[in-house]
Amino acid sequence: MFNYNLKQKIKKIQAGSPRFSDSFQSYERARRILLLCERDAFEALLPQIEAFRQAGKELDVFVIDTKKQKGIAPMSDTPDYVKVLTSSDFSRRTHTPVANILKLLQQCRYDVMIDVTTELNYSTLYLAYIIPASYKMGVKKGDTNPYQLMIQSTQPLTPSDIWENLLFYWKKIDIKENNS
Repeated sequence: MFNYNLKQKIKKIQAGSPRFSDSFQSYERARRILLLCERDAFEALLPQIEAFRQAGKELDVFVIDTKKQKGIAPMSDTPDYVKVLTSSDFSRRTHTPVANILKLLQQCRYDVMIDVTTELNYSTLYLAYIIPASYKMGVKKGDTNPYQLMIQSTQPLTPSDIWENLLFYWKKIDIKENNS
């Protein structure tokens, strides 16, 4: 039921927002970047996140922690650039972000959004659609994807693999754009 409602909202957004080819943001020019990742991948991504931030990129991270996993302690001591989204940040009825998360998103504008989530989760997919970013990247999951740059694989990819592949192709496109 909830997935059906979210799918309908996503289809409505998708139908109303055409993709523009001029929305490409080069790696060199992109300054403000948002990373979407799942909670269980955050620790493994920390070295890559820190290296990215040290390269001069302003990186915000939304950690999606909506699974109720027993025995896993809540995240603590997160840096100020990390926002952990738990199930309480999504409406119980519609599974869409609650008002304070929507307000937070409206206050921010990103050059690029990088989604390294591995599972098809309609709440996360809806978030990816509504995040105000000029250029969006992620792995292909299902029929609808909000990304201008997508990777896909016949083998399951880890979030680190997704991150590395997306950065590789993003930088390659940037080099090609600069050489033409």
